Amino acid sequence: MPDEKKKFKNLTTYAVIMILAVVIIIIIAAMADNREQQFENQINQQQETNMSIQNEIVNLKDENYRLQKEKEELEQASAEAKASLSFYTAMTQGWEYYQQGKMEEAAAKLSEIQRESLSDEEKIHFELLDGLIAAAAQPADNTPQE
Repeated sequence: MPDEKKKFKNLTTYAVIMILAVVIIIIIAAMADNREQQFENQINQQQETNMSIQNEIVNLKDENYRLQKEKEELEQASAEAKASLSFYTAMTQGWEYYQQGKMEEAAAKLSEIQRESLSDEEKIHFELLDGLIAAAAQPADNTPQE
C-alpha cells in the first residue's frame, strides 16, 4: 500500500500542478484578451478621432469656399463703388466748372469719364450735364435774322 499511497500522492501532486497550470493559462489568456480589447478600443478611438478631424476639415473647406465667394462679391461691390465714386466725383467737378462758367474745363472733366462702364442712371446724369455744358459752350445766336 505504501506504493499505492505514493502513487496516489504523486497523482494528486500532478493533478494540483495541472490545475494550477490551467488556472495560470486561463489568467494569462484573460490578460491577453483584455489587452486585445484595449488595443481594439484604442483603434476605435483613433478612428473616431480621425473621422471627427476629417469632418472638421470638410467643414472648414466649406467655410473657406463660402468666405472666398463672399470676398469676391465684396471686392466686386467695392470696385463698382469706387468706379461710381470716381464717376460722381468727375461729374461734381464738371458741374462746379459749369457753375463757374468754365465750359472748357467742364467739358475736359467729362471727357475723362469712360462712358462704356456707366449704368443707365449714370448715363442719364452724364448726358444731362454734357448737354448743359454743350449748350452753354455754343455762342448764343442773338442776332436777328433779316
